[in-house]
Amino acid sequence: MIAKKALEAKIAGWSRTISLIGLVGLLILALITVLEALSRSWFGFPIPGVGDISSLVITVAICACFPLVFAERGNITVRFVVDALGPRGKAVLECFGTLMSMAVFCLLAWQLWIYSNELVESNATTWIILWPTAPWWYVATFLVCL
Repeated sequence: MIAKKALEAKIAGWSRTISLIGLVGLLILALITVLEALSRSWFGFPIPGVGDISSLVITVAICACFPLVFAERGNITVRFVVDALGPRGKAVLECFGTLMSMAVFCLLAWQLWIYSNELVESNATTWIILWPTAPWWYVATFLVCL
């Protein structure tokens, strides 16, 4: 039991670190967006590629938060039914909810992997700055797998 708690604590710590990296990415993106807005208003032209960068960073940042949600059991739940079922019913519903969440994330990871492979095959890049998009989607897929 103590080893399980230690493992859960270690997983939660790593999940927080990964989420923090996602948050830093979002903060950098917010700064770039503000700079781009200022550039538009002060100088009359946008910074090229901000839309390209934002679509990639947001994808990774959102996926970076998924491990923490699972590690801290932060999924959305409806508790009013659980109270009527008692402790055993609560355990069964929690297990069922966790299994369904895992199934959805397994399907999501599988489809993200397929999509990432398609991006590689088509040599997909962003429109303005021509960055390859597949590596970003592979990172997102990895984060969903975590």
